[in-house]
Amino acid sequence: MLNVFGPNISTAEGSEWQRQRKLTATPFNEQKSTLTWRESLRQAGDMVDTWLPDTNGSARSTSEDTRTLVLHVLA
Repeated sequence: MLNVFGPNISTAEGSEWQRQRKLTATPFNEQKSTLTWRESLRQAGDMVDTWLPDTNGSARSTSEDTRTLVLHVLA
């Protein structure tokens, strides 16, 4: 199932895994992880702030809210 789009770091082995690891190492470093974490916290706080005033009892789509949160963090 994980190979739907071809080999990746989760499914590759040996030299192919080493190649995949090298490709993904640059974007995943401590500095970028810290930035992403801080932005995730800020965006999640903003999302909660939109939920709090909603007192009419209507159900929210957490999948839609989560997708929006992820897209905002990645942008």
